[in-house]
Amino acid sequence: MNELTILRTDPNSLELFGQALHTVQDSTSPAHNGRHHGGPIQFKPWHGLSGPINWERALKHVIKEKFDPDNYYSALDTATRELWSYFKCKDSAPAFPADFFTYGVDQKDGTIDY
Repeated sequence: MNELTILRTDPNSLELFGQALHTVQDSTSPAHNGRHHGGPIQFKPWHGLSGPINWERALKHVIKEKFDPDNYYSALDTATRELWSYFKCKDSAPAFPADFFTYGVDQKDGTIDY
């Protein structure tokens, strides 16, 4: 069964996959993840955009996230490839890991902080 067949079977599947993928991708970004040097994952809270302090936080977030690791082996690209393999290979997908948040956090210098 190919991915088009899966999409035809459940029209919400791609949207739900996208939401799950986005969460795991966010875990690889220093703008979203406060993990440092092997510590536990710490998603940073979202405070919305109401009020000037929250606009300032949002701007800092965008500046911090404004880089693409542009590396096949980056945490972002690895997470994306692996999650896509779970989605598209219904019958032959690899076993799910116990924890989807183990990819590390991409750094601007090209390293990954685990």
